[in-house]
Amino acid sequence: MLMSQIVVRVRTPVYPTEDRGKVEKAVLNVASGEVRHAESSVILVGSGKHALEKLYKSFRDRRILAAARRLLLEGRSPDGKTICFELNKQAAYHGVINFSPIHSPPLGVIEVVIECDDALEVINWLCPPAIAYQPRQHDKHRKNRSRR
Repeated sequence: MLMSQIVVRVRTPVYPTEDRGKVEKAVLNVASGEVRHAESSVILVGSGKHALEKLYKSFRDRRILAAARRLLLEGRSPDGKTICFELNKQAAYHGVINFSPIHSPPLGVIEVVIECDDALEVINWLCPPAIAYQPRQHDKHRKNRSRR
């Protein structure tokens, strides 16, 4: 996979009661890239594998690979070239990746859009499919012996 062909866009609104610096910190805790300030939002644009490494690490540190995979697959576009999902802004400020529930949190969400040639390949890298546990032959034997 050519991870350099990935473009990551992270956007969140900045409300009048919010500190723009804190909102920027929340965005930078999600992905790596260049931060741009619009009138009422903070936007980060990054490219390549490096831009996604914070998500990659967080999914593993928090042990949420299966849940993250399910949500990323749900956010995959029909053409397979885009992945969209939302994160809780307040949690991101504290360095925690937390997918946003259906009802938006009070401070809004961080919108993440990943554009790539093959969304499934990116999802497989970020959160690989779980491998079903297959008991080894001697595990089966041990299980049978314990029943005696």
